[in-house]
Amino acid sequence: MRFMTQHDRFGIYLNVKEGKAMRITAPYWIPSGDEWALLTPEVDF
Repeated sequence: MRFMTQHDRFGIYLNVKEGKAMRITAPYWIPSGDEWALLTPEVDF
């Protein structure tokens, strides 16, 4: 079993409710909840 690290959660997220995209490259704020969808784990996409 593999556990997710904070680095595994970096990437580009889309807030479906507000139509906003956010690039996450640091663990200071990690999106959570149903309104955030991970588009790609590539932070330089």
